[in-house]
Amino acid sequence: MKRSVYLVVFLFILFSFNAKAGLIEHFTGKSIFTGKATNQHTNVSITISGAPVLSSIDNLILACESTSLSYLFNASDNLGELLTFSITSPGIFFVRNVSIASNASTVTYGGETYSIVLTKSHAGNNYSRTISVSDISSLTDSKSINITVIEVNNAPVMATIGDKSVSLNELNSFYYKLNVSDTEDGNQDSGNFSFNLSFISGNVIFGINSSTGIINATITSAQIGDYILRVCATDLGIPLARRHTNISYCGLGDGGNKTECENFNLEISEEATQTQSSTSGGGGAGGGGAYCQEKWGCGSWEICQHAQTSLEKGILNGDNFRIISDYCKSNKLAEKLCGYQRRECIEINVCKTQNSKPQEIQACYYSENPTCIDGVKNCHDNDCEFLVDCGGPCNNCATCNDAIQNQFEEGVDCGGPCPSGCISFSSPFDRGDKNIYLGGKQILYLLIAGIFAVLFIILGIKLVKVLKLRRS
Repeated sequence: MKRSVYLVVFLFILFSFNAKAGLIEHFTGKSIFTGKATNQHTNVSITISGAPVLSSIDNLILACESTSLSYLFNASDNLGELLTFSITSPGIFFVRNVSIASNASTVTYGGETYSIVLTKSHAGNNYSRTISVSDISSLTDSKSINITVIEVNNAPVMATIGDKSVSLNELNSFYYKLNVSDTEDGNQDSGNFSFNLSFISGNVIFGINSSTGIINATITSAQIGDYILRVCATDLGIPLARRHTNISYCGLGDGGNKTECENFNLEISEEATQTQSSTSGGGGAGGGGAYCQEKWGCGSWEICQHAQTSLEKGILNGDNFRIISDYCKSNKLAEKLCGYQRRECIEINVCKTQNSKPQEIQACYYSENPTCIDGVKNCHDNDCEFLVDCGGPCNNCATCNDAIQNQFEEGVDCGGPCPSGCISFSSPFDRGDKNIYLGGKQILYLLIAGIFAVLFIILGIKLVKVLKLRRS
């Protein structure tokens, strides 16, 4: 009996050692066993990967109110195929290709997740999204992310004052009320601001009401001259309702008091003068404004509508119908299947130009009731499928990290199109040619199970010895 037990223990240890050796080779590429797989050893099968691979992406991405998110990541493909990025539920957050680099064995695409300028309505919210990448062979990789928008205390916004003048022949006083607005603290009349005035040039001849932001001064002939003044408004820092523990990520003091200042010129004279506001811009040769690089983000395509029916109802105009119809004919889509869909695109950088605006209408395969099982890549349930019947509103597309053996993988998430090779194991009790292909997770689980089995057998042996001692 002891010999049988020892034999079982030996077989478990032998299998565990062989599996571990194969696992090391799987992760390091260093060969421990060489040659063709036999009934005694394991080996790593060598396959040519085809699926794209997303780089490590943070599960939690922080963004700040009043700014636009920009988060960079990479995806690679060792067959050099064109890669396309996608993100679920675009509209606030988008994704795009930004760069491409290649070497002898791999092409790497740089991607960016970016957003509109995030407002108070986005602050404090967590957005769950899935970033996906696909090659021209419809092989994919995807990662789930969470984006948290941190609320900040916004600085006051002060209306431009411009140059001012006072003529003693007309009046002997100077009155001005600051115009201030703040996302959290209201306007200049809310009582939530402290105002300050200083003279950058010239003697101090009057002040400002620190609570109301009003300048109301009497002017005398002794004060004739030119002055440069600086006025500031500081919010009183109403506590943020959703103060995030990582608020410092958005900058020093983003949860504290904020100040906005404005300089202006004041001319005091005996006679009336014509003063040109410093904000008028003046004349001069036009050198052109600063270059603004357009950055567009587009929401999901709407559900596909029937083109002919929409034309008859006046929803689709004639010019767009002809473009859609020509596309359908060129792709041999019958009239009953010819549809169109729209989306809305916004320009993130507010360049006020549309030189690179993406298309907002396109032809599509019309289906009366689009679903996740109709064999068509379409849009429904407020989102669009990434590939046919997967991604977006449907289940995630098959990848090399979904813990499912699919897309012609030799094992779970290994072999076939996946970059990870499988460990090929032949049972010593099976004299046939069938191999079992195991992925890294399966081997790990098998190792743990083997360890527990060995411990259980050792415990059983000790128990048998105890029972024999009691009987004797």
